[in-house]
Parts: sequence; structure tokens; C-alpha cells
Amino acid sequence: MATYFGYIIVGAVALILIYIAFQRDKSSSLSEQAPNFDMEYQEKVHPQTFLDDHLNYQLYELGEKRSVSHVMEKQEGDTRIQVFDYHYEEKKRYLMDGGKGEATGHFRQAVCRIVDPKMDLPDFLMRPEDLLENIWSFLDRTDIDFSQYPRFSKLYHLSGPEEAHIRRFFNDQLLYFLEDHPGWYLEGLAGEFILVHPSATLRSLDIQDFMFLGMQLRGLFVEASKS
Repeated sequence: MATYFGYIIVGAVALILIYIAFQRDKSSSLSEQAPNFDMEYQEKVHPQTFLDDHLNYQLYELGEKRSVSHVMEKQEGDTRIQVFDYHYEEKKRYLMDGGKGEATGHFRQAVCRIVDPKMDLPDFLMRPEDLLENIWSFLDRTDIDFSQYPRFSKLYHLSGPEEAHIRRFFNDQLLYFLEDHPGWYLEGLAGEFILVHPSATLRSLDIQDFMFLGMQLRGLFVEASKS
């Protein structure tokens, strides 16, 4: 029995060491990439100080123990671009034989934030539809659907306090584009937005493609803001 527990302890220590080495390698890789994009890099920042500069995005209200890491940032004229990893925890309680249990979920997501005064976005949140939402969508009065774009309405749950404004803003070009890019979380207001990959960190993404997607959206948002 003692030997068995000894193996468990050794295995746990090995996993911790592997995780630490992985994080160091990740930081090194990202810090080396940043100059290629003319971006400044910070491995860690104080989350509250960093997020105070952002709008009150609903994403930042989820869970607890929030952290921000691997921040890459640059300014191009009036446009400010940031990419970073965002982490938070959520505790979920469940019933089990003999009582109640609790599980902690860890969520790590890559975020691209773009600020540009030429954008004038409505207050909106767009996230991928899940299976349950697809089944019960006819009961959901908050989901803004577009009858001419059933694929978009199937892929995404779109909501916001001013439905008429959102419907005017999400024009044909924007809806076509989003239909071709499923699986993203998007939130915006006024002159900025965040583009989030719900299940990937910067290390697992092509950062150049990630920023390019953000800048494509910025271009579409600028054009939509003119109408």
C-alpha cells in the first residue's frame, strides 16, 4: 500500500514539473513571437488593473479567480490591438449519493481586443449556440435571429438591449462573414470589441491568423458604423 501511494505522489510531482516546464516554454515562445508582430509582450499582469482599462464585458463577470497572462499589444494609428490569455474558475454543485458534491471548472481562453474610434458598435454579445439552445430556441426571447440567414441563427446566439439597432448594424456582409467563421465568442460596444476563442489559448492558435480575423471584423464594423 505504501509503495502504491508512493507511485501516486511521484506521478503527481512529475505532472506538476511537466506543467511548469510547459508554461515556461509557452512564455518563451510567445515572447519571441511578439517582436515579429511589432508588439510589446508581458508574461503576467495584474488582472484587475489590466481589465479596468476595458469595458464591462460580460465575459469578465463569469466565475472567480480571474487571471490574465501572455499579453501582446501594439498601436497602429488610431487602432489598438491586444491579444492575451484569460483564465477564470467556476464552481458547480451537484447531487451525489449520500450528499452534495462540488466541482471546479477551469476556463482558459484566447482573447483579441481591438479599440478604434471609427467603430460605433451597438451593445451586443454573440456566442456559439449549444445543443440545448438549438432544441429550445423557440422559447428564447433574447436570441436575435435573422430569417434570411438561417445558418447564422443556427450557429450563433446574438443578444443585446437594443434589438432594432443590432439588426440594422448586422448587415449582409457581416452576417455572411460570421457564417463562414463558426465557433467564436464576440462582444462589443461603442469603439471596441473582444473576439474570444472559447476553448483555445494563444499557444494553440496561429496568432497572426487570430489577429487578422480580428482586423477583418474591425474593417466590417467600421463600414457598418457608417450606415
